[in-house]
Amino acid sequence: MNILHLILLLLFLIALPPKSHAMYVQGCEDPQYHAHINSRFATFAQNNKRMYTQTLRDYERIEQTDSATRDNAFQRISALTRHLTYSAQLDPIQEVGLKIDALLSYSESFSMEKRIAGLVLDEFSSENHAINMARAWIAYRQGDLDATQDSLMASLDIKDPLLLSAFGPDFSLVRHLYKDGHIDIVKAFINKTKTFWLTSEANRLRFIWGQMMILHCPIQFESNDIVQALNLGIRTQR
Repeated sequence: MNILHLILLLLFLIALPPKSHAMYVQGCEDPQYHAHINSRFATFAQNNKRMYTQTLRDYERIEQTDSATRDNAFQRISALTRHLTYSAQLDPIQEVGLKIDALLSYSESFSMEKRIAGLVLDEFSSENHAINMARAWIAYRQGDLDATQDSLMASLDIKDPLLLSAFGPDFSLVRHLYKDGHIDIVKAFINKTKTFWLTSEANRLRFIWGQMMILHCPIQFESNDIVQALNLGIRTQR
């Protein structure tokens, strides 16, 4: 093959529609893609158990520290917030409720002076998000879809979301809701993230998830969905 033919072939390949380059030739119904999704869900479950143990250990260590200092109080709130994400999925429901109450108590213990001094940078947005997400998990585990949606949407009613605006909300429950067929709740949640999660990646992911939902594709709800959309031959940008 001479150079001219090679150049023409390369131009032809570049001009092909994305579907021609898809790794999963059967699209969203491809068995290999479903195997990938099942593998990811298994990994999520393993990671949740590992993080549950780790965050519980961190929280208990701080709880055992005999200190009423401001730094210790912040550490306690931060540790319990991280742990609550996994506790809501794995602990008995009554125990999750007790941990929610404890986190609310810790957060409310801060005086107005500390808030005014700027020690609470994001008005406890991460904590409020975690608490309402935990309530949504409880409701979902109890089979109450209305309460699930109410708490899920309330988890996005946040002020000055310093961390959430950069990294996005917790999608662990959304992942399960979508898998279980509750598409409308998922769409409402994703649409509401537009109020604070405005990074270029966030906009791209919302577009991709919308495309994947139209095609009834299984979704991981993480940044890797950009790669998987390309593998499926799905548009990843407007």
